[in-house]
Amino acid sequence: MEEEPRPQCVVCGDVLTNESIKPLHLKWHLTTKHAEIGEQLCLPLAKEMTHIMCGEKAAKQLNLVPLSNDTVSWRIGAMADDVKNTLIEHIKSSHYYDSHAILQPLGNLLLYNKTVTREEGVS
Repeated sequence: MEEEPRPQCVVCGDVLTNESIKPLHLKWHLTTKHAEIGEQLCLPLAKEMTHIMCGEKAAKQLNLVPLSNDTVSWRIGAMADDVKNTLIEHIKSSHYYDSHAILQPLGNLLLYNKTVTREEGVS
């Protein structure tokens, strides 16, 4: 009798139970098994590449980069918020934007935005 296919983690190769494909179980596996993937996998590879290309002094500078999941998640969220806020400000300052056109306070706005700014040129 042929065995049924089982889910497998693409990061570590562990064969998981069928119950493990639920989002909560996948998140648990990732946070418990791969919480420090940046420090255990990415940092050593980045240091080796930097050492080869730029020398030992530059490679040691990578030790100063915090790679905990909380820090990385926070930075990604902060960058996303900054991009969103910048885009909203550009749209609001555009002469094509009409704040009265949005009828619902939680309505979605779909907009193609191409602007020219003095500082950056075409964006």
